[in-house]
Amino acid sequence: MNPITIDRVMLGEMIWRRLRSKSASGLGGLFDDLDELRDRADYNTGSLDRGDVADLQEIVSHFQPMTVGEVGTFIGRSTAAMAKVMPEGGMIHTCDVSNDIKLPIRSNTVGVCQYPKQTSTQMFQSLVGSGTRVDLFYIDGRVAADDLQLIKKLMHDLS
Repeated sequence: MNPITIDRVMLGEMIWRRLRSKSASGLGGLFDDLDELRDRADYNTGSLDRGDVADLQEIVSHFQPMTVGEVGTFIGRSTAAMAKVMPEGGMIHTCDVSNDIKLPIRSNTVGVCQYPKQTSTQMFQSLVGSGTRVDLFYIDGRVAADDLQLIKKLMHDLS
């Protein structure tokens, strides 16, 4: 009998082909508006490009998380991208240890709770303390070793 071999590249291509079957919404003018926030940053770091935004939206569109824990807010491109395609009533919790930039994201259907100038550990501790469960973690910043136990407490029971 001949085996079928599926390597990581083939698996990745299959997953992305499946995710890309859904249509994601662009950020339009908000993309440029968010870029103007760089001038307010205490620490100017990288941000998602349009391709990364589309990929993130495809992931969020597919999985439809109600609660997202995001590490690395910066100017909010990823936050805005996720908010645009999340289900009504969803909530994004996002922290940025380096910056305190109030995001201009206005959504009637998705809430955004910012944790400015807070570490991932501080945000995760707050979420654990409030009994929050996170459906999707988007980590685009530094996490600490202590975060792993907190993330485990925030995850849904997969058994």
